[in-house]
Amino acid sequence: PVHDKMKGEAAVALKSLKAYQEGTLTIADADLEREFRLRKDQLRKLEWMRFRAIRFQADMPLTEQFAAEVRKRLDGGETFDALIQEYGAKNPNQVIESEIENNPTLARFRGFWQSVSGCQKGDIIGPLFMPDYQIVVEKEGKQESQNNPAAYMVLQVLDYRPETEMTLEEAKNQLLPVILVAKMMEKIRTDNAVEIYEDK
Repeated sequence: PVHDKMKGEAAVALKSLKAYQEGTLTIADADLEREFRLRKDQLRKLEWMRFRAIRFQADMPLTEQFAAEVRKRLDGGETFDALIQEYGAKNPNQVIESEIENNPTLARFRGFWQSVSGCQKGDIIGPLFMPDYQIVVEKEGKQESQNNPAAYMVLQVLDYRPETEMTLEEAKNQLLPVILVAKMMEKIRTDNAVEIYEDK
C-alpha cells in the first residue's frame, strides 16, 4: 500500500507538471501569494559563505601543528595573500576556494558552523576542522564532483550571508509543485465526480 501511494503521488505530480507546461493547468498570482503567506516561516535561504583556505589533510601527520603555524604567521603580520601564494606554489591542492551552506540536516558540519557563524567578509578563522565534503567543479565545460578530504584549515571569508527569509520570487520554485498537485487533485475529483464529505 505504501508503494502504491508513492507511485500515485508521483503520477499526480508528473501529470500536474505536464498540464502546467501545456497550459491546461494555470496558477494565479493570488494562489502563489496565499501559499507563500501560509508557508513563509518554512521558506528560508540557508546561511552561506564563500571562502578561500590553506588546508592540511587530516590523515597526514602533524596537520594541526602546520595549521597552527599558518595562524601564528598571520598573527605576526604576514598577509593571507602572501601565504596563499607560498603554499599554493608548493602544493596547489593545499589552497582552495569554495562555498558552503549551513544545512541543518548535516550534523557533521555543526562544529565548523559554530566557529564561522556570524562572520564578516575579510575575517580570518582557524585553524578549524572541516569534515570531508564534495564540491562541483567545471572541467572542460562539464561539471564534475570533486571530493575534498577532511582537513584542518585556516580560512579567509570572501562572502557571507546569514539565514534569511525567502522573497516570493525566490520561493516560487518550491511553491509551484505543491500548488500544482493540489489543483490537479481538485481537477481529477471534479472530472470523476468524486465528492468528499468532511464529516464522514
